[in-house]
Amino acid sequence: TSEMVLNLVVREIWSRSRLPPAMLAQVWDLVDSQQIGLLTKGEFVVGMWLIDQQLKGHKLPVKVPETVWDSVRYVTGIKLSSVGPKS
Repeated sequence: TSEMVLNLVVREIWSRSRLPPAMLAQVWDLVDSQQIGLLTKGEFVVGMWLIDQQLKGHKLPVKVPETVWDSVRYVTGIKLSSVGPKS
């Protein structure tokens, strides 16, 4: 569907960060709420943010903070209805 990003596309883009594959797998696990080999656009964006944080020297969180999910749910001009884990 147009609201999803295929895992092959995610791998291609995220691998450009040159982070180790194991670290990128951790990022995927943190953002992949449905476990169907696809990410929502919001999950992809949060993954990009986590990768950026890694490149800045920050550690990966154990869980993505709700404030981060909120920041992609309510982006002006972009409709992201189902982003992140369902509470």
